[in-house]
Amino acid sequence: MRCLIAKTSVRVMLEEATIIDLESSNYIVPTATITAEDYYRDANIKYYELQDIHGGLSDYDRAIELDPNHALAYSNRGNIKKDRLQDYHGSLADYDRALSLNPHDPVTYYNRALLKNIKQDYQGSLADYNRAIELCPDDADSYNNRAMLKYLELEDLVGAVEDMQTARSLYEQQGNDARSIQAIELIARFQSKIDSSGLQVDFLKTRSIEED
Repeated sequence: MRCLIAKTSVRVMLEEATIIDLESSNYIVPTATITAEDYYRDANIKYYELQDIHGGLSDYDRAIELDPNHALAYSNRGNIKKDRLQDYHGSLADYDRALSLNPHDPVTYYNRALLKNIKQDYQGSLADYNRAIELCPDDADSYNNRAMLKYLELEDLVGAVEDMQTARSLYEQQGNDARSIQAIELIARFQSKIDSSGLQVDFLKTRSIEED
């Protein structure tokens, strides 16, 4: 079964009637009937569809107030704080809380990996990509991002090539020709760097001997 990570912009539960209600100035939901899930769904629509950052944030806050164990609300609130508010401390706290509630969510590991990369916690970012891939082994973007992390920050050129080759294969299988072509170009760049790096070539020889 295919397991594709739904990235931050995709985790939305759309209901046409709800969108119409939100856009109607005459529509009022009786306060007593609103649940944490209602606030969560409205927050998704406000933020991801209507680009209402503060409205989405406010509704995620209310969802969490009503249900302190709503893992998805924490995760998506973390996305707002990371992507739009640059509140990296708050975002990390939300991702950590979401994963404490649901440690099997590859989406939150993926997004926390992005955040840790921003914070220059490269080993932490690597660990989160590893976990996201473990939970969702056919997500091409996770392999792509882990390859770039290894190439740009961890000086693991061999690992970068291996991950980008996997990403390219997955993109091709999923019909994403543009990303597949981009991956091929990056693989060539990585291999060129290997060819020009005496240190990395020595590492390759050492690893080959050890594997033999």
